[in-house]
Amino acid sequence: FHEADGEALKTASTIRALVSERSLIASVKAVLAYRLDDRAFETVLPPLICLTEAERDELTGKVAPLLPRD
Repeated sequence: FHEADGEALKTASTIRALVSERSLIASVKAVLAYRLDDRAFETVLPPLICLTEAERDELTGKVAPLLPRD
């Protein structure tokens, strides 16, 4: 933050824009589940709904080049 890493900010802004295309909480949880390779993180509680499989696959496909798994 204080080092002004422009590339990291650009990546974070791009990921934020991608998760904002659909339900924000479900999208953030889907990205977290992708990053940690644990689908349990996709679970949301009512009244929220999870992303569909197609929505999840589309989102993680776009995020994958920006946020590789360890």
